[in-house]
Amino acid sequence: MAMRDADKDRRKNLHVKNTNLPVKEPLSYHELKDKWKNARADALQWEQCAKENQ
Repeated sequence: MAMRDADKDRRKNLHVKNTNLPVKEPLSYHELKDKWKNARADALQWEQCAKENQ
């Protein structure tokens, strides 16, 4: 029961920063390029699907 109350209080105080988050390294150029290509391919695929469904 005490843990449930603590979680409830934590959700109420959204302005409190969680300092235990792991530090992430920024993505490399190649990783960013790969993600961009995948996102672009997905967008084109959805666009084609939308045209077919019209």
